[in-house]
Amino acid sequence: MNRLFNLQDEQIANYHDTLKYLMIGSSHNTVNPQIIGKSFNYASPNENYIKNYYKIKLLLENLNIHPEYIIINNELPLFSPFASKRFKYDSYWVKHVDYFELARKKNDNDFIYKWFEGNYFSYVGKYKEILMSLYFKSDTSKLINGYRRPVDIKNFADQKKRLEFARQRARLYLSDYEHLDEEMVMYFKKIMSLCKRNGIKVILLSMPVSEEYYIASQEVVNVDQLNNEVDSLVGQYKDMAIQLNYETVFFDHPEYFYNPDHLNPKGADSVSKMIKEDLEYLDRND
Repeated sequence: MNRLFNLQDEQIANYHDTLKYLMIGSSHNTVNPQIIGKSFNYASPNENYIKNYYKIKLLLENLNIHPEYIIINNELPLFSPFASKRFKYDSYWVKHVDYFELARKKNDNDFIYKWFEGNYFSYVGKYKEILMSLYFKSDTSKLINGYRRPVDIKNFADQKKRLEFARQRARLYLSDYEHLDEEMVMYFKKIMSLCKRNGIKVILLSMPVSEEYYIASQEVVNVDQLNNEVDSLVGQYKDMAIQLNYETVFFDHPEYFYNPDHLNPKGADSVSKMIKEDLEYLDRND
């Protein structure tokens, strides 16, 4: 993963074409920049709004990269307590995230330990990662404008117990989730303020999930209540934010998914074409 992340950094630093759309977010953000055009996909696995904020801040303030739009994930798991605590790949993120500032804001000294681990002890006890780095070389030759096509070694349509699989995923992301996590809301607001100061419009993107995952989510949390809280939050930024929701568009296409909540290449390209059409419509009517 570090090889891929670092190549993304190299590509964005050397991107000299017109950058209209910059995609930021997690592994759910599989928008294909070759389909969208004038765009770069800078999303990576396990990103949350904290990491998104520091990454955008670095681009604007250090690399002087100013897209017209930032397309960022807008999904319930990103506002969850699970997301606020999920930090992986610290050996990479130490160059983006201010862990000491984060420790102060979250009142959590564990982030200082994460900084030390990321800088000096990133592989201690991580035998799986060491073996993977020795025997599985990442194919970075197909990374185009930051984008690596999603994995295509599984098909969710072939899963025998799709709903049970979806329940496992939903419980992982959404357990103990009654209201939007305050820290995630704070960093979402910091992202919006940063974009507003720099004259950047924000497209808040809800990517497709399988019907099974949608059903399982409603079993775990009060989806309607949480969505209302998100809508109330987003409503504070009507002057600069646009919501695009594709959550339910592939309910009849389990074959478009790698697992209950991640698209495979076919699904990613299909929704990217939809997004392109909607972006062109918004552009014409702006």
